[in-house]
Amino acid sequence: MLIPCPECERKVSDRAKACPDCGFPVSEWVAEQAQAEVRARSRSSRERIGEVDCPACDARGFSQWTEKDESGEPRSLFSWCVDCKHSGRVHQCRDSEGYYAVSYAALEGFLAGEIDDDAEGVTALGKQPVESHRYQQAGSTWEQGDDGGVTLGAPSEAPAPDPDAAKD
Repeated sequence: MLIPCPECERKVSDRAKACPDCGFPVSEWVAEQAQAEVRARSRSSRERIGEVDCPACDARGFSQWTEKDESGEPRSLFSWCVDCKHSGRVHQCRDSEGYYAVSYAALEGFLAGEIDDDAEGVTALGKQPVESHRYQQAGSTWEQGDDGGVTLGAPSEAPAPDPDAAKD
């Protein structure tokens, strides 16, 4: 198919390596445009579909590691997982390209298409959704307030349907 060269407007094949007049790399430009279209389609199709085990802490809600202190002695350290807010779960999202584990901090930006699928807090899970969890959810998640204080939030799972509500 003939397209106008982005540099000089001459009609060139979309398969041409370069424009014969100005030397513009047409094939690279066409590939970049196709990739941008796929990325835009992917970003517009993003949605949250549930929860998945946190890949950062392996669904434990915390990380533990060993470092040497000043005297060279090994010291065991512990920290709560910031990605899952120590619940062991993060959001499972999907788009036209696959499924992703998305941290609490990255969720809004990911769904709005402001961050890409390789950003911090986003982990690709593949083409199939994750159906099960490694552990039962511990319960609450923590929220950091504007004043720096920490409060407990409700579990992020949807409540079970009320069987009595269907009888009305």
